[in-house]
Amino acid sequence: PIGLSGIVRSIENLQDIEDALNQLISIRGLKIYPTHLEFNPSTFLKLPDAMRFIFLRKLLEISGGELEIRRNQIKSFPGRVEMKSHVVSITEKWGVVSKKIKPDPVLIEKPGVYRFGDFELTIGIKKRKKHIDFSKKIEYFDMDDVHFPLGVRTRKRGEKLIPFGRRRSRKLKDLFIDAQVPDVLREGWPVVYDKKGILFVPMVVRAERGRIRKTTERVLMIKYRRLRINGR
Repeated sequence: PIGLSGIVRSIENLQDIEDALNQLISIRGLKIYPTHLEFNPSTFLKLPDAMRFIFLRKLLEISGGELEIRRNQIKSFPGRVEMKSHVVSITEKWGVVSKKIKPDPVLIEKPGVYRFGDFELTIGIKKRKKHIDFSKKIEYFDMDDVHFPLGVRTRKRGEKLIPFGRRRSRKLKDLFIDAQVPDVLREGWPVVYDKKGILFVPMVVRAERGRIRKTTERVLMIKYRRLRINGR
């Protein structure tokens, strides 16, 4: 039988492990968003099963979820595990704990700031200037090729569009894969569209339609940012 001193040492060891994992989580680039969090998968995949279990429980706690991960599910990684309130997806490229939330569609009838899931979209209309300040987080469209109202929703199965600079259409599914958007996040990712189809998917693709030309007079601006809770 294990004596009292052995039990105390076991408790102390568990506390040491938990403290170490807390430090590991804080150091290894944990990114927290309203509906999910992202972490370095290499950190997790190097851990023994017992520490993986505690690690994921900590992440679920941070995400506001029930501690519903079971020890036998640890063997599923790398891979994906569905739980009651969350989904965990861990591959060599990403580690994600995501709430099972699908954002409601958003109707955009006029310029303004709109929220969709983990994104904030700023919509503006202005006269074209000689020099447009192009940025990675802003896209511009010729208003003659855009039809209001716009909408924001999640993707639909089998959707296609012609990406900027291309002549042939591609499946949105393949573009998500190319952009390395984690599988569990694609169902809640914003797709900006009008009655003619997809215009813009932040961090993934913009359509060829709406290209700014010399004859463009009015410009639609779509600016986005991810609503990260911790850090920048």
